[in-house]
Amino acid sequence: MLTALAAQGFTRLAGTLRGARADGGSFLDVGVAYVDFAVANPAHFQVMFAPTLLDAGDPELAVARAETFAELRTGVDAMAAPDRIEDAAAAMVAGWSLVHGLATLALTGNLDGAGVRDLIAAAEPHDLARRAAGMLYGSPGTPGGPR
Repeated sequence: MLTALAAQGFTRLAGTLRGARADGGSFLDVGVAYVDFAVANPAHFQVMFAPTLLDAGDPELAVARAETFAELRTGVDAMAAPDRIEDAAAAMVAGWSLVHGLATLALTGNLDGAGVRDLIAAAEPHDLARRAAGMLYGSPGTPGGPR
């Protein structure tokens, strides 16, 4: 049952990421959509990334995971020059780590426990994802981002 829940979650996440990209979203926007998905679907998200609870050989899970990671890879391919794919892959890992970590911190209550809301005016996970990923990838209105 948990494997089916995880497969469903990956399928929904892939659709969310695809929708963000189809709406003209950048790699940064796709990352924010990842955090939004996690916050809106905490049970799915937690089970999706608990491999000890899942049947790794399940074909539906494999397809759903592949579909999700293909969406992340699409963002990498859009950023990469043909001779820079290794750097783009590292950028994908950095971006995924950032948004996955932020989502996990939000879901486990650690952002609130650390007093982040007292430090940052717009401390909702969505806003934090946009600001933090913007620092890494650049976006209008963030330090280091395009103007």
